[in-house]
Formats: sequence, C-alpha cells, structure tokens
Amino acid sequence: MPRSIGQREVMRRASNRPDTAGSGAGAPGEMKSSVREQDATSATTPSNGDAPGVTPQRVAAALTQLDDLAHQTLERTKIPGMAIAVVYADETPYLKGFGTREVSRDAPVDAGTVFQLASVSKPIASTIVAGVVGDGIVTWDSRITDITPQFHMLTPWVTSQVTLRDMFCHRSGLPEHGGDLLEDLGFDREDVLFRLRFMNPESSFRSTYDYTNFGMTAAAVAAATAAETVWEDLAARRLYQPLGMEQTSSRYADFMAEPDH
Repeated sequence: MPRSIGQREVMRRASNRPDTAGSGAGAPGEMKSSVREQDATSATTPSNGDAPGVTPQRVAAALTQLDDLAHQTLERTKIPGMAIAVVYADETPYLKGFGTREVSRDAPVDAGTVFQLASVSKPIASTIVAGVVGDGIVTWDSRITDITPQFHMLTPWVTSQVTLRDMFCHRSGLPEHGGDLLEDLGFDREDVLFRLRFMNPESSFRSTYDYTNFGMTAAAVAAATAAETVWEDLAARRLYQPLGMEQTSSRYADFMAEPDH
C-alpha cells in the first residue's frame, strides 16, 4: 500500500518518499498502474448486457466527444496530463493519453503512462484483504492487536477490541484523516502508525464514520502480517500478478523506476 491507504496516495503526491508505504489500500504501498493494463484486464468488466440503455451506438457517439472533453478538462483544471480508457462489452474502443506527465518537461502522457491511484487503493485493499479472509487466515472481525500486538490506540479497551472491519469501515473513533499531517511532515508509515496511540478520538468507538487513511493502513498491515508477508508482496501475489498487471506495484520505488511516469 502506499504509505497510507489514502486519498493522498497517488495522483496528487508525486513527492512521496520511497520509505513510506501505505495501502492504495491505500492498504500499504504506493500503487501505480497504466491505462494499457486496464485494457489487458478488461475481460473482468461487466458486459453491456449489465448496463441497460448503453448501446453500441450511444457509446460510439460519446467517444467522438472525448477528445474535446479531455482538452477542455486540461484547460479548465490546469492539470498537466491524463489518460482515458473506455471499456465496453469486453473491448477497449478508446485508449489515449493527453497532455504531459510534468509541467516542466515535454514528456507526453500515453496509454502506457503509470499513475499513482489515490483512493482507488481503498477498494483494491479491500479486495486483497477479502482474499486473505477467504483463505481463512483472518476474518473481518479479527482483532488487530491479536495479529500485531505493537498496535495501540489511545484507549486500552478500544485497542483490545478494534478489528479489521472497524478500520475498513472507518468507525474506530480515530479522527478524520488522522496521521495525514505527520505523513506530510515526512514521517514514514511505521512512525505514523506508532503515533496513532497519541491521537484523541474524534468519536466514541463504532458510533460514527470518520475517513481515516492510516486506520485502513493498520488493518492492511495486520492482514499481511497474518499472511506472513508484507503488504507490497501480498498485493502483488493476490491481485496484480494473477491479473497480469505487470506494470502495477504497491511500492513507490517501482513507480519512480518506471520511465513513463
């Protein structure tokens, strides 16, 4: 996972350091992927029979507008570049890059450009942990301290009770985006997770929802630990490799090593 399993993981954070991993699942490890790979895995997408009203004619008509829409979006938002893939009926009728990878250099975005995926890492992390649950290694109601005894929150009772499900549901009581500022200051994942024990809760345990990147990271790390591996390797083994996603990784160093990023 990226350093945290968070919204901050990828697209926005080209400055993330290699020693920090959080879950694109958010689980841990900085996730990156190319549009071309989404094409390669398109066979897993629903067929047009699952999308009433979406006909080949309507898709074709919409595709003729995408180039203009992409250029308008670049102009309006001032982002340097983006890539778009459209998958329909297990085919990829549209696959194209626009703009440049960086404002400061002439490096065009193409279908193979890798991006950091921000909070798309959340459903990815959930999928990976669900696989570990399916293997019977953990359950969604496994207590985090039963797996990683070094994990603590402010209140001892909450520490003893908080589960993978609680963290993935954002109902642990941790404050919204708790730990994110520490990440911004350069603390790595291990340091931020250690400091969660000093954070005053935003709410009582399991009483409400507060979006917390590092809560999910703690759960993802615990699931990987139960599987006797680290998050980055678990993500590759459970998801990326079986799908042939050769350009996808939860390691920031891999993202930086890609020439087309």
